[in-house]
Amino acid sequence: MPIETFTYTDGLRRKVTHWVRVYENAAWTTVIVTDRSSTYICPSITNSIEDFANAFLDYHLNISPHRVVFIEHYDERPEEFDLVRFAGKVNGRLHTPEWKRITKAQAEEWAGAVIRSYAEEEAL
Repeated sequence: MPIETFTYTDGLRRKVTHWVRVYENAAWTTVIVTDRSSTYICPSITNSIEDFANAFLDYHLNISPHRVVFIEHYDERPEEFDLVRFAGKVNGRLHTPEWKRITKAQAEEWAGAVIRSYAEEEAL
C-alpha cells in the first residue's frame, strides 16, 4: 500500500502533515496514520488525532465514521502501533480518543496487509 501524505489544519490553525495508508475491505476501513514530527515540524499525531480523524473523514466523505478504524504509528518505532477509538461525537465531531497498544501483527490483521516502514515502501 503506497504511503500518501495528508495535510490538514489542526484546532490551533496549524498546518499538519502525516503519512497515511488506507486499507479497505467489505467490513471496515483501516487508516494507519504515521507521525512525521521527527522529520517535519508539526504537532505529533498523538496530540492531534482528533483533528486528524475529523479532517480525514471530512475529506473522505465516502468512508463511514462507523466503519473506520484508526491506527496510530511512529515510523521510528516500527513495532509499536496504537488502536485509537473515540468516545463518540459532539456537534458532529469525533472526540475523546482512547488508545490501546497493539502489536504489528494485530495492526496487519486490521489492515489485511503487510505494513512496511516508510523507507521500505520507498525502496519498492
